[in-house]
Amino acid sequence: MSTPPQTTTVLLRPWPQFISGATLSLPISLSEASHRLSHNLHYYALNYTLITLLIFLLSLLPHPLPLIFFLILSASWYYLYFIYTQPLEVFGYPIDNTILLSSFICLSVVGLFFGRVWGSFVVAVAIGGGVSVVHAVVKAPEEGVDGSPYGALLSDSGGGGEYFRV
Repeated sequence: MSTPPQTTTVLLRPWPQFISGATLSLPISLSEASHRLSHNLHYYALNYTLITLLIFLLSLLPHPLPLIFFLILSASWYYLYFIYTQPLEVFGYPIDNTILLSSFICLSVVGLFFGRVWGSFVVAVAIGGGVSVVHAVVKAPEEGVDGSPYGALLSDSGGGGEYFRV
């Protein structure tokens, strides 16, 4: 049986690092943009997910009952997946993570259907996805030049190969 992660510090990156303006720059090529996109979407995945969830919850402000339902669902999802470290048991029977995940997905679909907030959900996911992609492309990876597809060509250390001083 799989167990949930022990802590969110592995997945959730520090917000000051995430929003630091010092590392924002336009990529110099399409290859650099795609490298940044894949690296940052993986590195900041939980941060982007929380931003999209916040956009969705803000879009529910005109709908108070679905807002309360999804706030409770989000809090329980967070608690059961990231805080609670022991296997979940109901009436003495262990609950597998697959059943837990399926239950959360079903509750979410039921909440979207009965709350009539499908439109808000689709718009929020589109806006959150757009914000995530733009941020991932303009944020230079923290690892510096090592992970760049251009390697030593971008370094200031004087490396760059035999054609460096052309």
